Amino acid sequence: MQTILFLTIAIVLSVELYAEFMQLPKIILVAKPLLNVLILIYYWLRSEKRSAALTFSLVAAFATSILFITDNSTYVLFGVILFAFHRIALIYFLSKLLEPIYYFAVAIASIPVVIIFLYLLSISANLDTATIVALIVISVLLALFVGIILANYMLKDENNNSWLLISALMFIALQLIVYIEKYYLVEFSPKILRPTAVLFLSLALLSLIKGVLTQEKLNRNTST
Repeated sequence: MQTILFLTIAIVLSVELYAEFMQLPKIILVAKPLLNVLILIYYWLRSEKRSAALTFSLVAAFATSILFITDNSTYVLFGVILFAFHRIALIYFLSKLLEPIYYFAVAIASIPVVIIFLYLLSISANLDTATIVALIVISVLLALFVGIILANYMLKDENNNSWLLISALMFIALQLIVYIEKYYLVEFSPKILRPTAVLFLSLALLSLIKGVLTQEKLNRNTST
């Protein structure tokens, strides 16, 4: 059952990537929600705990990806705000999953990510105040998310979780692509950026789920 579901996810993802590249909105409107539902089902079938916080985070990420289908600035802003809630729920979930949290190490690991995205924001043009504030918030939240995972990976040698680290790197790449597509190359955005963003989001979420499942197993082994 799980193998069939994973193959179905791969097929639907391939269809969506093709539709995004060829700019086929009707297929995108079908494939994207279907892919999102399949990823959520994959998590619910594999996990023994089925966290409400992670479920909310996944649903918020899915809704954001749908809002980003359009180039309408209002929808994009709503998507950015919703993605901030996705990150907040995800950070809360990880703080429980990866206890204890080394806060000083998290702060140190977060600084480079904050610097990179605040610099990109500083050289962006024609952004209104609401968009700037929203982008600052999600950049800081991304940095905290990455910082938690990186600190856990570096300081807990017995519980190294490469899947979570891969997920963090994918989310960094995803945010870079969104910045480039939505705020730098608005007038002449290359066709490849949208399917690349879809691919990175899907891989980030699947890596996250795999990392969560791995961590749940590590936590069970540690407690026994």
